[in-house]
Amino acid sequence: MRTIAVWRAGRKPMTEAVTIARYCIGSDNRAVFREFAMPHSGSCMCGAVSFNVTAPLSETGACHCGMCRKWSGGVFMSVAVPEGGLDIKGAENLTAYASSPWAERVFCKLCGSSVFYRVTADGPMKGEMHVGLGTLDDVSDLTFNSEIYIDRKPEAYAFAGEGRTLMTEAQVVDLFGGVVPD
Repeated sequence: MRTIAVWRAGRKPMTEAVTIARYCIGSDNRAVFREFAMPHSGSCMCGAVSFNVTAPLSETGACHCGMCRKWSGGVFMSVAVPEGGLDIKGAENLTAYASSPWAERVFCKLCGSSVFYRVTADGPMKGEMHVGLGTLDDVSDLTFNSEIYIDRKPEAYAFAGEGRTLMTEAQVVDLFGGVVPD
């Protein structure tokens, strides 16, 4: 099998391409098309904070906890980015609020945009960021694959589709050593 890689830039100049397409030619000479994400870019509403995601994105989810709903004005949808996987410009315009014993919420201090949630508790997730899906310029290649605090989701809405991982409040709290946020 041989692989041919080609860039797909969409509406952006080639130097700012957000996706790379890979054609794999099998032994029967038929092309199999696969696509995977290249660095995504995003910003706050006013543009004072912008960023490039430099790590592969694999987990896109929704949080239904009360804090996320208050912080985002509804369900908080995000992509998980490992520590060091975000190149931020305008970081001096960010401020953080320690919202629980295990995390902080980071937002633009000029326009108030919710930019990301960062895990601060010791453990394997320390430093992991959950970047707001609405801050990304292009999410067309991402797949919605998890919902947490599903037992706290208001009855007024539900997402279509199946196949997502669903976690209750108790399951999430167990991930953080049983510490329940205020």
